[in-house]
Amino acid sequence: MGSQFRAGTFRAGRCTAVRRFHAISSGRSSRERSGFTVTEMVMVVVILAIMAMVAIPSFTTMMTKQTATAAVDKVVNDLRSVQGGAVTVGHVRRLHSGNDPLVPAQYRNQYCLEESTDGGVTWVAMGNWYSLARDYKGAALGAIKASDGAGVTVYEVRYSSQGVLDTGGGMPAYPLQISITTGSGTRTIRAVGGILQLL
Repeated sequence: MGSQFRAGTFRAGRCTAVRRFHAISSGRSSRERSGFTVTEMVMVVVILAIMAMVAIPSFTTMMTKQTATAAVDKVVNDLRSVQGGAVTVGHVRRLHSGNDPLVPAQYRNQYCLEESTDGGVTWVAMGNWYSLARDYKGAALGAIKASDGAGVTVYEVRYSSQGVLDTGGGMPAYPLQISITTGSGTRTIRAVGGILQLL
């Protein structure tokens, strides 16, 4: 009987311990299930809204500048392609502006890469007319000015078979300035002899 009493006491003690464990664990889980208050949620939303108001204009400005830089790089690469191609094939090549009055109005602010095998009398397009705005939002080919930007407007950047800037008479031209309008302003490329510079 004593052993039964002791066993009963052990079982009773075990049950008490189990009850205490459940009480403690249930208390923990109730605390773990607690969420954010409405005030905390409102504060988080307000902080995120303030961060967005600060970040979005900066991000937009950064993207506009990157787009403008990419558009200028595209024109520079095409000019170098014209220059290198003229040397390779031994013929005059040019970047022809769609702002030329002799070009249909649908090609305004675009350009085409062309080649001449008869010294510039006739020209054959090496591809389609290209609009910078197609790939670079807000970008367009602007004016091409002779005499380092102070002279008359011209409508081509021509390279001789020697890879130097050419007026069409075989002599090196005055430096040309090619403007590219972008969403962040106007960028200028200076072409002199066989060199291209970004101003």
